[in-house]
Amino acid sequence: MVGFFTLGPYSDDARWAAAVVSAVVVGVTYHLAAEHPFPTAVEDGVCALLYLSGHAENLGIILSQISLSGFSAGSNPAFTVPIRLQMYMSAISCRQGNISQLLHIVAIIAWYPNVDNRLARAQRRASNPGPSKNPIFNPHEPFRRFLFPYCGERGVSDASPAATTDEDLTMALPDDIALCLCEWEMLLQEGKDCADRLERMGKRARTGAVTEREHAFYKSPWPFTLDWKVGTLFKQATDWLVRFTEFRRIE
Repeated sequence: MVGFFTLGPYSDDARWAAAVVSAVVVGVTYHLAAEHPFPTAVEDGVCALLYLSGHAENLGIILSQISLSGFSAGSNPAFTVPIRLQMYMSAISCRQGNISQLLHIVAIIAWYPNVDNRLARAQRRASNPGPSKNPIFNPHEPFRRFLFPYCGERGVSDASPAATTDEDLTMALPDDIALCLCEWEMLLQEGKDCADRLERMGKRARTGAVTEREHAFYKSPWPFTLDWKVGTLFKQATDWLVRFTEFRRIE
């Protein structure tokens, strides 16, 4: 999903899904703001994983090889859904058994991730190495108030992974995490800071930045326009994903 949880179907990123060969790709159409504010999207993601855990055999899914991915706003649930799922599992494990024994997230591939909603837009704009590439107007900004009706919600763990404790992140997130970034991007520093923290925690965090490109650079409105760097970026991400899953099989 794209558009700060306000617009865009999962099919917008079908190019990435098509690049992931030999895998079952599941797109989650979560409820959008402003009609469905936080934490609806996160809860929808958890429900999707629980649904998959109950229908894995029919869908051909290997529950020990689950990877999560998302673009921009959609990369936020790639982190926050495992955090909320861990909370859910902790609450029910004493009554229904530990779901984590059946459902295991082995990797996250996050594209220009939004991981700290505590940051003001001005802070993000100021951190962009290519300030001229900052959008003049963000049509999604008014929806931010609808997504988070209460400002305090922006700092909770399943809205801002950056606000989560190291202990909770260690328990909830997989060991292998890749962050695909863009050089001219308001979220570049946010992504780098996230990767640095994950590495300090002992996670195998990888980053890749597309040079001289801005946020969502490959989403051209022209159907016959395809930036050549898209293929390079997707190839790197799929190689990471293959290595992540193969490493897990060896373990």
